[in-house]
Amino acid sequence: MDAAETVAYVVHRLSTAGGRAGIFSDAAVRILHKRTAGIPRLINIIADRALLGAYARGVYEVDADIVRQAAQEVLPKTPTPWSIRNLIGWLFTITAASLAVVLLMRLSANNEVQVRNEPPTSLEIPADATGPVPATEQDPILTPLGEAAAEDLKISRPPIPAGSLQRSTYAALFKAWGVPYDSDESVAPCEFAQRVKLLCGSRSGTWADIALLDLPVILELQDGEGAPYFAAMTRGNSTRMTLVVGTQTLQVSAEDLKTLWFGNFSFFWPQPPLHQDLLQKGDLQDGVAILRDRLERALGRPISYTISNLFDEELAKALTEFQKREALPLEAVAGPMTWVRLTRVNASRPLPSLREPDPPS
Repeated sequence: MDAAETVAYVVHRLSTAGGRAGIFSDAAVRILHKRTAGIPRLINIIADRALLGAYARGVYEVDADIVRQAAQEVLPKTPTPWSIRNLIGWLFTITAASLAVVLLMRLSANNEVQVRNEPPTSLEIPADATGPVPATEQDPILTPLGEAAAEDLKISRPPIPAGSLQRSTYAALFKAWGVPYDSDESVAPCEFAQRVKLLCGSRSGTWADIALLDLPVILELQDGEGAPYFAAMTRGNSTRMTLVVGTQTLQVSAEDLKTLWFGNFSFFWPQPPLHQDLLQKGDLQDGVAILRDRLERALGRPISYTISNLFDEELAKALTEFQKREALPLEAVAGPMTWVRLTRVNASRPLPSLREPDPPS
Protein backbone atom coordinates (compact mmCIF):
# COMPACT_ATOMS: atom_id res chain seq x y z
CA MET A 1 0.00 0.00 0.00
CA ASP A 2 1.15 3.55 -0.62
CA ALA A 3 0.96 6.28 2.04
CA ALA A 4 -2.59 7.38 1.12
CA GLU A 5 -3.86 3.80 1.12
CA THR A 6 -2.27 3.24 4.55
CA VAL A 7 -4.13 6.27 5.94
CA ALA A 8 -7.44 4.99 4.51
CA TYR A 9 -6.76 1.49 5.84
CA VAL A 10 -6.03 2.71 9.39
CA VAL A 11 -9.10 4.97 9.39
CA HIS A 12 -11.31 2.10 8.22
CA ARG A 13 -9.99 -0.33 10.82
CA LEU A 14 -10.41 2.19 13.65
CA SER A 15 -13.88 3.18 12.51
CA THR A 16 -15.24 -0.35 12.24
CA ALA A 17 -13.82 -1.08 15.70
CA GLY A 18 -15.75 1.90 17.07
CA GLY A 19 -12.69 4.07 17.64
CA ARG A 20 -11.95 7.64 16.66
CA ALA A 21 -10.31 8.06 13.29
CA GLY A 22 -7.88 10.58 14.79
CA ILE A 23 -6.43 8.32 17.49
CA PHE A 24 -3.23 8.01 15.42
CA SER A 25 -1.54 11.33 14.69
CA ASP A 26 -0.52 12.13 11.11
CA ALA A 27 3.12 11.63 12.03
CA ALA A 28 2.28 8.28 13.65
CA VAL A 29 0.61 7.03 10.48
CA ARG A 30 3.59 8.15 8.40
CA ILE A 31 5.94 6.18 10.65
CA LEU A 32 3.55 3.22 10.56
CA HIS A 33 3.65 3.23 6.76
CA LYS A 34 7.44 3.61 6.68
CA ARG A 35 8.09 0.77 9.13
CA THR A 36 5.63 -1.65 7.50
CA ALA A 37 6.13 -0.75 3.82
CA GLY A 38 2.33 -0.67 3.66
CA ILE A 39 1.88 -4.39 4.40
CA PRO A 40 -1.57 -4.78 6.05
CA ARG A 41 -0.57 -7.65 8.36
CA LEU A 42 2.35 -5.66 9.79
CA ILE A 43 0.19 -2.55 10.11
CA ASN A 44 -2.31 -4.53 12.20
CA ILE A 45 0.41 -5.92 14.48
CA ILE A 46 2.22 -2.61 15.10
CA ALA A 47 -0.99 -0.59 15.44
CA ASP A 48 -2.32 -3.05 18.02
CA ARG A 49 0.89 -2.81 20.06
CA ALA A 50 0.87 1.00 19.72
CA LEU A 51 -2.66 1.20 21.11
CA LEU A 52 -1.55 -0.88 24.10
CA GLY A 53 1.41 1.46 24.52
CA ALA A 54 -0.84 4.53 24.51
CA TYR A 55 -3.10 2.89 27.10
CA ALA A 56 -0.11 2.05 29.31
CA ARG A 57 1.04 5.68 29.16
CA GLY A 58 -2.44 6.97 29.91
CA VAL A 59 -2.64 9.09 26.75
CA TYR A 60 -5.49 9.42 24.26
CA GLU A 61 -3.44 9.81 21.08
CA VAL A 62 -0.90 7.50 19.47
CA ASP A 63 2.04 9.64 18.42
CA ALA A 64 5.11 8.87 16.32
CA ASP A 65 7.24 7.89 19.33
CA ILE A 66 4.71 5.28 20.46
CA VAL A 67 4.62 3.77 16.96
CA ARG A 68 8.43 3.67 16.80
CA GLN A 69 8.53 1.88 20.17
CA ALA A 70 5.82 -0.56 19.07
CA ALA A 71 7.69 -1.34 15.84
CA GLN A 72 10.89 -1.91 17.77
CA GLU A 73 9.09 -4.38 20.06
CA VAL A 74 7.35 -6.48 17.44
CA LEU A 75 9.50 -6.35 14.30
CA PRO A 76 12.51 -8.66 13.92
CA LYS A 77 15.80 -7.09 14.93
CA THR A 78 18.07 -6.04 12.07
CA PRO A 79 21.13 -8.35 12.03
CA THR A 80 24.53 -6.75 12.61
CA PRO A 81 27.27 -6.84 9.91
CA TRP A 82 29.15 -9.40 12.01
CA SER A 83 26.13 -11.73 12.14
CA ILE A 84 25.55 -11.33 8.40
CA ARG A 85 29.15 -12.30 7.66
CA ASN A 86 28.85 -15.33 9.91
CA LEU A 87 25.53 -16.28 8.33
CA ILE A 88 27.12 -16.14 4.88
CA GLY A 89 29.98 -18.28 6.12
CA TRP A 90 27.66 -20.89 7.54
CA LEU A 91 25.57 -20.94 4.34
CA PHE A 92 28.77 -21.46 2.28
CA THR A 93 29.84 -24.34 4.53
CA ILE A 94 26.41 -26.02 4.39
CA THR A 95 26.25 -25.60 0.60
CA ALA A 96 29.70 -27.12 0.12
CA ALA A 97 28.82 -30.06 2.36
CA SER A 98 25.56 -30.63 0.46
CA LEU A 99 27.42 -30.69 -2.87
CA ALA A 100 29.86 -33.24 -1.50
CA VAL A 101 27.03 -35.52 -0.38
CA VAL A 102 25.37 -35.27 -3.80
CA LEU A 103 28.64 -36.22 -5.56
CA LEU A 104 29.16 -39.19 -3.26
CA MET A 105 25.62 -40.41 -3.88
CA ARG A 106 26.10 -40.19 -7.65
CA LEU A 107 29.39 -42.14 -7.49
CA SER A 108 27.75 -44.77 -5.32
CA ALA A 109 24.79 -45.05 -7.68
CA ASN A 110 27.12 -46.02 -10.57
CA ASN A 111 28.11 -49.21 -8.68
CA GLU A 112 24.55 -50.25 -7.77
CA VAL A 113 22.36 -52.62 -9.74
CA GLN A 114 19.90 -50.61 -11.81
CA VAL A 115 16.34 -50.96 -10.47
CA ARG A 116 12.98 -50.64 -12.23
CA ASN A 117 11.65 -47.08 -12.37
CA GLU A 118 8.29 -46.69 -10.63
CA PRO A 119 5.84 -44.05 -11.86
CA PRO A 120 5.47 -41.26 -9.33
CA THR A 121 2.35 -41.21 -7.19
CA SER A 122 0.15 -38.21 -7.93
CA LEU A 123 -0.38 -35.72 -5.11
CA GLU A 124 -3.87 -34.41 -4.46
CA ILE A 125 -3.77 -30.71 -3.64
CA PRO A 126 -6.71 -29.74 -1.41
CA ALA A 127 -8.93 -26.93 -2.65
CA ASP A 128 -8.58 -23.60 -0.88
CA ALA A 129 -11.15 -23.57 1.91
CA THR A 130 -10.54 -19.99 2.99
CA GLY A 131 -12.71 -18.30 0.39
CA PRO A 132 -16.41 -17.53 0.61
CA VAL A 133 -19.06 -20.20 0.55
CA PRO A 134 -20.05 -20.98 -3.07
CA ALA A 135 -23.39 -19.68 -4.25
CA THR A 136 -26.35 -22.05 -3.95
CA GLU A 137 -29.48 -22.37 -6.01
CA GLN A 138 -31.52 -20.28 -3.57
CA ASP A 139 -30.95 -18.48 -0.32
CA PRO A 140 -33.55 -19.50 2.27
CA ILE A 141 -33.73 -15.98 3.67
CA LEU A 142 -33.21 -13.68 0.71
CA THR A 143 -35.15 -13.59 -2.53
CA PRO A 144 -33.37 -13.33 -5.90
CA LEU A 145 -33.53 -10.17 -7.96
CA GLY A 146 -36.10 -9.73 -10.69
CA GLU A 147 -35.62 -10.53 -14.36
CA ALA A 148 -35.01 -6.88 -15.18
CA ALA A 149 -31.65 -6.87 -13.42
CA ALA A 150 -28.63 -5.96 -15.53
CA GLU A 151 -26.19 -8.51 -16.87
CA ASP A 152 -23.53 -9.74 -14.42
CA LEU A 153 -20.26 -7.83 -14.72
CA LYS A 154 -16.74 -8.57 -13.58
CA ILE A 155 -15.43 -6.47 -10.73
CA SER A 156 -12.16 -4.52 -10.62
CA ARG A 157 -10.58 -1.93 -8.37
CA PRO A 158 -11.80 1.56 -9.37
CA PRO A 159 -9.03 3.98 -10.46
CA ILE A 160 -9.69 6.44 -7.63
CA PRO A 161 -7.75 7.15 -4.40
CA ALA A 162 -8.33 4.69 -1.56
CA GLY A 163 -9.74 7.35 0.77
CA SER A 164 -12.24 8.56 -1.81
CA LEU A 165 -13.32 5.00 -2.59
CA GLN A 166 -13.83 4.25 1.08
CA ARG A 167 -16.03 7.30 1.59
CA SER A 168 -18.09 6.74 -1.56
CA THR A 169 -18.70 3.15 -0.44
CA TYR A 170 -19.93 4.31 2.96
CA ALA A 171 -22.10 6.91 1.19
CA ALA A 172 -23.85 4.02 -0.60
CA LEU A 173 -24.40 2.31 2.76
CA PHE A 174 -25.83 5.50 4.30
CA LYS A 175 -28.12 5.85 1.28
CA ALA A 176 -29.47 2.35 1.89
CA TRP A 177 -30.38 3.52 5.41
CA GLY A 178 -32.04 6.64 3.99
CA VAL A 179 -29.37 8.92 5.47
CA PRO A 180 -27.73 11.61 3.29
CA TYR A 181 -23.95 11.61 3.63
CA ASP A 182 -21.48 13.81 1.82
CA SER A 183 -18.53 11.62 0.84
CA ASP A 184 -16.32 14.73 0.85
CA GLU A 185 -17.12 15.46 4.48
CA SER A 186 -14.08 15.55 6.77
CA VAL A 187 -15.65 13.52 9.58
CA ALA A 188 -15.02 9.77 9.44
CA PRO A 189 -18.02 7.67 8.33
CA CYS A 190 -18.39 5.81 11.62
CA GLU A 191 -18.22 9.05 13.61
CA PHE A 192 -20.92 10.49 11.36
CA ALA A 193 -23.01 7.33 11.88
CA GLN A 194 -23.20 7.96 15.61
CA ARG A 195 -24.90 11.30 14.91
CA VAL A 196 -27.82 9.41 13.36
CA LYS A 197 -27.94 6.71 16.05
CA LEU A 198 -26.05 4.09 14.07
CA LEU A 199 -22.98 2.09 15.06
CA CYS A 200 -20.34 0.46 12.88
CA GLY A 201 -19.86 -3.27 13.12
CA SER A 202 -17.62 -5.77 11.38
CA ARG A 203 -17.47 -9.55 11.16
CA SER A 204 -15.77 -12.35 9.30
CA GLY A 205 -18.20 -14.92 7.95
CA THR A 206 -20.01 -16.35 4.95
CA TRP A 207 -22.88 -15.44 2.66
CA ALA A 208 -25.16 -17.22 5.14
CA ASP A 209 -24.07 -14.78 7.86
CA ILE A 210 -24.89 -11.82 5.62
CA ALA A 211 -28.26 -13.38 4.84
CA LEU A 212 -28.94 -13.81 8.55
CA LEU A 213 -28.02 -10.19 9.25
CA ASP A 214 -30.17 -9.05 6.30
CA LEU A 215 -28.67 -5.56 6.22
CA PRO A 216 -26.67 -3.75 3.53
CA VAL A 217 -22.97 -4.47 4.04
CA ILE A 218 -19.55 -3.35 2.87
CA LEU A 219 -17.47 -6.20 1.48
CA GLU A 220 -13.69 -6.06 1.88
CA LEU A 221 -12.17 -7.17 -1.42
CA GLN A 222 -8.61 -8.33 -2.08
CA ASP A 223 -7.06 -8.37 -5.55
CA GLY A 224 -3.40 -8.86 -4.61
CA GLU A 225 -2.50 -5.25 -5.39
CA GLY A 226 -1.78 -4.13 -1.82
CA ALA A 227 -4.51 -2.60 0.32
CA PRO A 228 -7.99 -4.08 0.24
CA TYR A 229 -10.73 -2.08 -1.43
CA PHE A 230 -14.42 -1.91 -0.63
CA ALA A 231 -17.80 -2.40 -2.29
CA ALA A 232 -21.29 -1.91 -0.87
CA MET A 233 -23.78 -4.77 -1.21
CA THR A 234 -27.14 -3.01 -1.02
CA ARG A 235 -29.57 -5.68 -2.21
CA GLY A 236 -29.88 -9.34 -3.19
CA ASN A 237 -28.19 -12.57 -2.17
CA SER A 238 -25.22 -14.73 -3.04
CA THR A 239 -26.85 -15.75 -6.33
CA ARG A 240 -27.39 -12.20 -7.54
CA MET A 241 -26.71 -8.91 -5.78
CA THR A 242 -26.49 -5.18 -6.33
CA LEU A 243 -22.94 -4.03 -5.68
CA VAL A 244 -21.77 -0.42 -5.59
CA VAL A 245 -18.07 -0.17 -6.51
CA GLY A 246 -16.87 3.42 -6.68
CA THR A 247 -19.18 5.22 -9.09
CA GLN A 248 -20.51 2.01 -10.66
CA THR A 249 -23.58 0.02 -9.64
CA LEU A 250 -23.24 -3.58 -10.82
CA GLN A 251 -25.30 -6.77 -10.75
CA VAL A 252 -22.96 -9.59 -9.76
CA SER A 253 -22.94 -13.01 -8.12
CA ALA A 254 -20.81 -14.83 -5.58
CA GLU A 255 -19.03 -16.50 -8.51
CA ASP A 256 -17.71 -13.08 -9.57
CA LEU A 257 -16.38 -12.51 -6.05
CA LYS A 258 -14.88 -15.91 -5.29
CA THR A 259 -11.30 -14.71 -5.82
CA LEU A 260 -11.88 -11.29 -4.25
CA TRP A 261 -13.96 -11.73 -1.07
CA PHE A 262 -12.71 -13.87 1.80
CA GLY A 263 -15.32 -13.24 4.47
CA ASN A 264 -14.70 -9.76 5.93
CA PHE A 265 -17.63 -7.36 5.92
CA SER A 266 -18.77 -4.22 7.73
CA PHE A 267 -22.23 -2.82 8.37
CA PHE A 268 -24.27 -0.28 10.30
CA TRP A 269 -26.53 -1.43 13.13
CA PRO A 270 -29.06 0.53 15.20
CA GLN A 271 -27.62 2.04 18.35
CA PRO A 272 -29.42 0.54 21.38
CA PRO A 273 -31.06 3.02 23.76
CA LEU A 274 -28.71 4.25 26.52
CA HIS A 275 -25.87 2.44 24.76
CA GLN A 276 -22.46 2.44 26.47
CA ASP A 277 -20.96 -0.87 25.44
CA LEU A 278 -22.01 -4.41 24.51
CA LEU A 279 -24.00 -5.74 27.46
CA GLN A 280 -23.03 -8.95 29.18
CA LYS A 281 -23.65 -10.81 32.44
CA GLY A 282 -22.59 -8.80 35.49
CA ASP A 283 -23.09 -5.37 33.90
CA LEU A 284 -24.87 -2.78 36.04
CA GLN A 285 -26.21 0.06 33.88
CA ASP A 286 -29.49 1.53 32.69
CA GLY A 287 -29.20 -0.10 29.27
CA VAL A 288 -29.77 -3.51 30.90
CA ALA A 289 -33.38 -2.59 31.74
CA ILE A 290 -33.94 -1.67 28.06
CA LEU A 291 -32.52 -5.03 26.94
CA ARG A 292 -34.78 -6.88 29.40
CA ASP A 293 -37.81 -5.01 28.10
CA ARG A 294 -36.96 -5.82 24.45
CA LEU A 295 -36.42 -9.51 25.27
CA GLU A 296 -39.67 -9.73 27.22
CA ARG A 297 -41.59 -8.31 24.27
CA ALA A 298 -39.83 -10.62 21.81
CA LEU A 299 -40.27 -13.77 23.92
CA GLY A 300 -43.78 -12.88 25.06
CA ARG A 301 -43.07 -13.53 28.73
CA PRO A 302 -41.74 -11.68 31.78
CA ILE A 303 -38.11 -12.09 32.89
CA SER A 304 -37.70 -12.09 36.66
CA TYR A 305 -35.08 -9.86 38.31
CA THR A 306 -33.97 -8.48 41.65
CA ILE A 307 -32.24 -5.33 40.41
CA SER A 308 -33.74 -3.89 37.20
CA ASN A 309 -30.48 -2.60 35.72
CA LEU A 310 -28.33 -5.66 36.58
CA PHE A 311 -27.52 -8.20 33.87
CA ASP A 312 -28.21 -11.29 35.98
CA GLU A 313 -28.47 -15.04 35.35
CA GLU A 314 -32.14 -14.91 34.35
CA LEU A 315 -31.46 -12.27 31.72
CA ALA A 316 -28.52 -14.29 30.39
CA LYS A 317 -30.81 -17.33 29.99
CA ALA A 318 -33.44 -15.23 28.21
CA LEU A 319 -30.77 -13.86 25.85
CA THR A 320 -29.62 -17.39 24.96
CA GLU A 321 -33.24 -18.48 24.47
CA PHE A 322 -33.85 -15.65 22.02
CA GLN A 323 -30.62 -16.28 20.11
CA LYS A 324 -31.48 -19.99 19.75
CA ARG A 325 -35.02 -19.23 18.59
CA GLU A 326 -33.77 -16.80 15.94
CA ALA A 327 -30.88 -19.08 14.83
CA LEU A 328 -28.37 -16.41 15.84
CA PRO A 329 -24.79 -17.07 16.96
CA LEU A 330 -24.85 -18.00 20.64
CA GLU A 331 -22.95 -15.13 22.22
CA ALA A 332 -22.64 -14.21 25.86
CA VAL A 333 -23.18 -10.56 24.95
CA ALA A 334 -26.05 -8.65 23.40
CA GLY A 335 -24.12 -7.88 20.22
CA PRO A 336 -25.08 -6.35 16.86
CA MET A 337 -26.77 -9.50 15.47
CA THR A 338 -28.97 -9.75 18.57
CA TRP A 339 -29.94 -6.06 18.59
CA VAL A 340 -30.72 -6.09 14.86
CA ARG A 341 -33.07 -9.05 15.29
CA LEU A 342 -34.67 -7.53 18.43
CA THR A 343 -35.28 -4.32 16.50
CA ARG A 344 -36.95 -6.25 13.66
CA VAL A 345 -39.07 -8.45 15.94
CA ASN A 346 -40.27 -5.51 18.03
CA ALA A 347 -40.57 -3.17 15.02
CA SER A 348 -39.00 -0.48 17.19
CA ARG A 349 -37.16 1.14 14.25
CA PRO A 350 -37.38 0.74 10.46
CA LEU A 351 -34.38 -1.17 9.11
CA PRO A 352 -33.23 -1.61 5.51
CA SER A 353 -33.31 -5.13 4.12
CA LEU A 354 -31.39 -6.84 1.34
CA ARG A 355 -34.77 -8.04 0.06
CA GLU A 356 -36.06 -4.52 -0.56
CA PRO A 357 -35.62 -2.57 -3.83
CA ASP A 358 -32.74 -0.13 -3.92
CA PRO A 359 -33.75 3.44 -3.00
CA PRO A 360 -34.22 5.80 -5.98
CA SER A 361 -31.20 7.75 -7.15
